Amino acid sequence: MNTIAPWYRETVSCNPASPSRDAGALAAEFARWKAVSLEAVYHHPELGALEADPCSRESLSAWGPLRSRELIVVYASGPDRALCRKAAALAAALFEGRRPAVPPALYETAVQCRPNPPRGDAAGGKGPGKRGQAPLLSGISPLCAVPVTNELFHNGNVEAWKRVIASYEARYPRLKVCVYYEGERITNLNALFQWGKVKHGHVIQFAVAGSRIQALSRLRRFLAEAASPRFNAFLQGLAGSQLDIF
Repeated sequence: MNTIAPWYRETVSCNPASPSRDAGALAAEFARWKAVSLEAVYHHPELGALEADPCSRESLSAWGPLRSRELIVVYASGPDRALCRKAAALAAALFEGRRPAVPPALYETAVQCRPNPPRGDAAGGKGPGKRGQAPLLSGISPLCAVPVTNELFHNGNVEAWKRVIASYEARYPRLKVCVYYEGERITNLNALFQWGKVKHGHVIQFAVAGSRIQALSRLRRFLAEAASPRFNAFLQGLAGSQLDIF
């Protein structure tokens, strides 16, 4: 009878005061660690939990600039529990901008990845993607600028934006649209109208958070139309109904 070798998962969290912002250097170092499998989650102050593959520069870069003292959680998995625990602690130190000594065993011992490794350690520890938790976001797009071409970004424009964004998020449920104005995250779009200062020539920005970001240019085009005198095109149909535009 074949027995399955134990598979462990260790985790370390940190709140770096001066986090490393060199995603390329971090990814290059982590990619050399053959003895463990790594995952990391950055708890963005506005977007929530963003998951990444630390061995991928593209994946880490999708976090954007790391902010000071925000939570980063590192998961290290493999057949050697002590080495997993050491790897998680070292990875956290690297995210903190420190330069710890890395034991040769992390470079030299190739982990034998087994199919569908379990989430959590052998004792059922927690980790990203645990059943019952909300899906983790894996990144965020660059900020996209949308010029306001209506004389005033009034209530009609706000409602048009709401319907465009709701239709996009209904079509891509793993994606989330984040709106910014003058560097501030806008969680209530009505505030753009209530301020009464978003006028012709001003710029509203947005980004999309999630995995496998799609239809970004199409979303930008529709939001630009919704910020123009042609906003009425997005207000057709029953209130609360979804637009079939994505």
